Amino acid sequence: MNNLNHDPSEYIRGIQQILISDKKKIGFLFGAGSSLATKSEKSLTVPAIGKMTSEIVEEVGKANKKYKEAFVQIKEELGEMNFNVETILSNLEQKYSFIGKGTLNKLDQNEFADLIKKVKTEVRKKVSVHNAYFSET
Repeated sequence: MNNLNHDPSEYIRGIQQILISDKKKIGFLFGAGSSLATKSEKSLTVPAIGKMTSEIVEEVGKANKKYKEAFVQIKEELGEMNFNVETILSNLEQKYSFIGKGTLNKLDQNEFADLIKKVKTEVRKKVSVHNAYFSET
């Protein structure tokens, strides 16, 4: 039977080779909470989910009173602890998928589609480092 040995230094050398090579492009994915700073023109950081949620809800709600009211109702449904941009989008997508010709949170299916689009657009604005190439399509 072969004995297999794990040598962490081999992995480190491999990573070093990738980092110094200009032939391979690499990306790093960081988990939730890795950046709790706010994004500015000079910074590439992404705001924390709580702050991002409140900014997006405020921005989208300012543009349309019906959307602002819908956010208030959705916050009551989800509860304070679960009210974040991820659960909001999941909630909106679910409602959009089964609303049919009816209304929920005083919104019809077309309004849900528009609200989803606006929330996603705001998320992109917050997290994108390529705002010069950003479009609302």
